[in-house]
Amino acid sequence: MVKRAESASGGEISVQVAVLGAPIQTVLLAEGATVTDALAAAGIDTSSVCRCNGEEVSGEDVVENNDRLIITSKVKGGTL
Repeated sequence: MVKRAESASGGEISVQVAVLGAPIQTVLLAEGATVTDALAAAGIDTSSVCRCNGEEVSGEDVVENNDRLIITSKVKGGTL
């Protein structure tokens, strides 16, 4: 299923958003959209820990066409 961001104007980009145990969502966003914009369009908590193409990203990072965002859980550290 493809979700279109409400405010998309100008050129559009396609970004995949993946959460463990859920189907991958494809969202259409305006060029210059951020990780936060992509998560919001997919209906995912915008404070989630996220990796884009293998690298950890923050909410203000700009996404590009065909990027894949993977939502990960925060790992709580401990001692061995």
